Amino acid sequence: MTEAKIIYVVTEGKWSDYHIEGVFSSKELAEAFIDVQEAERHRQIEVWPLDGPTDALREYLWPISVCMTRDGTPTRIWKYTDFGYGYRASYERGPIILKGTMEIIVLARDETHAVKIANEKRTQLIALNQWESPK
Repeated sequence: MTEAKIIYVVTEGKWSDYHIEGVFSSKELAEAFIDVQEAERHRQIEVWPLDGPTDALREYLWPISVCMTRDGTPTRIWKYTDFGYGYRASYERGPIILKGTMEIIVLARDETHAVKIANEKRTQLIALNQWESPK
């Protein structure tokens, strides 16, 4: 397998105003682009792998967000259908524990598979005493 090529994407805005301003082959070019633009605008440089999640696509894996209580009850499961938006080399994030509920994003075949992965992480956190107590 060849090493993934990286591109540097200059973005601006949030939510519905989020947009790409430019795509560059080096961080230096992206920084130079920002330097010559209007100073008061907030731009950021995102690092993306070129050709994105090809391994995940080949395996039919999707990013799925799972919220789960300490006892293993899923409270929300959400499958990302816009696979490319904000995608990085590894979409998996978390877990984040807030008010006794864990949220984690995993790459899985379906919602059932995602809950299984999240539950394995939940049991690891509890076993390692890393589950934050509900506040």
